[in-house]
Amino acid sequence: MKIFCPNCDATYETKVNHRNPIGQNFECSQCSQEWFQYNLCKRNKNDNQEEINLRKLANEEYQLSNNKPKATTNTGTEKDIPENVRLRVQESSDRFKKNRQHSLNHKTEIIKSAASTNQWTIIGFLTISLICSMVCILYVLNSQLQKNFPVGQSLFLKYKLIIDQVIIFIQNFYIHTLQIIN
Repeated sequence: MKIFCPNCDATYETKVNHRNPIGQNFECSQCSQEWFQYNLCKRNKNDNQEEINLRKLANEEYQLSNNKPKATTNTGTEKDIPENVRLRVQESSDRFKKNRQHSLNHKTEIIKSAASTNQWTIIGFLTISLICSMVCILYVLNSQLQKNFPVGQSLFLKYKLIIDQVIIFIQNFYIHTLQIIN
């Protein structure tokens, strides 16, 4: 089956997709136009009215894409595509381009918001990691700090006692949780 790009009139040869009897999406490799191409294959005789109307519409669009506008000759034997049909196709193409651009803009906004969320997550994680590291370093080096800074010895001692209480609380919580689980 031959299909034509509705934007640049590029021609492609394709097989009928029997898995999707209505048609399939295509993208032009020359101009990147995307469109839905209806299948024009024959179907069973028991098609319902909606499918018949769909086939008529597909045939009309196929004929429109297949019959490019031709200049009339003096004999008047060649026919132009009716102006209302040409305007309908142009309007449809313009709407498609507008919707595609809107969709691309929306995807870009989502990606930007996800990126900013990730930046703040990383900053928060780094901040908490830094604080935890400082707490551990101060705890491990507490006795050294008490010796080197006698003025702040009582402050370092209180800090060590508070951290010891936090560690005991965490141990008790962990033991209690294990008892509940078992």
